[in-house]
Amino acid sequence: MNKARTDLAELTRGDSFEQLSTKTIGRLIYTTDALPAVQPVRYIVDDETIVFRTSEAKRIVGTGDGAVVAFEVDELDADTGIGWVVTVVGSASILDRAEAERYCPRALRPLSSDEVAGGHVVALIAGIVTGRCVTG
Repeated sequence: MNKARTDLAELTRGDSFEQLSTKTIGRLIYTTDALPAVQPVRYIVDDETIVFRTSEAKRIVGTGDGAVVAFEVDELDADTGIGWVVTVVGSASILDRAEAERYCPRALRPLSSDEVAGGHVVALIAGIVTGRCVTG
């Protein structure tokens, strides 16, 4: 079996955000009941803040703002493995109504009916940003 050689290159912070801005659905990684959880969310990028809507906001952020969460987006070819992956770790806060309305018309269509009924808009302020590009 002949395996193609692939190289892994690190993306700059700016390149990582540029890649993030090309997609609309990512994976939110957070802790609930002391266990890891992953939830797909529709998002937008505003400078170095990732904004998304979720019906799980209270569980994710808890009773106060600043919960540490991770966020991952990728585009990898299933056949070649070529593509990119970006992971962001930062603090998440539920936005108040005025802040949320600033984002909602732009792109935050709910992924589920739960998000329409009880969803909140959350801002993830980026801290650690890791981007990798896989090339052939």
